[in-house]
Amino acid sequence: MGCDLNGDGNKDVSCEPGSIDKNGKGQAIVAISNGIYTLKMDGDGNMFLYGIQDFRNVTGSKNGKGSLIWVPSDPNKICFGPIIKNGDGSGEIRVGSIKELNTARGL
Repeated sequence: MGCDLNGDGNKDVSCEPGSIDKNGKGQAIVAISNGIYTLKMDGDGNMFLYGIQDFRNVTGSKNGKGSLIWVPSDPNKICFGPIIKNGDGSGEIRVGSIKELNTARGL
């Protein structure tokens, strides 16, 4: 299972545990649930991950100008980010907020 998010268009999807592949200029907003995810991110577009508090079961690599942003379910509780073993490029790997996620959605 998982999600293939390649291309230049923007995507707002829900993804079952498995592989998340994102490549291209498009922005991806991805709702995930508890489970194991393998992430491969490349290209200029940003990716937002949200839906859980502990993202440590998301592992993989990120390359390119796009930023990987995880948004915890409850900003008042401790959260853990994904485990990115190979990070290259100018894009950030960081925590974000619900407000930032909604802005990316145009809300």
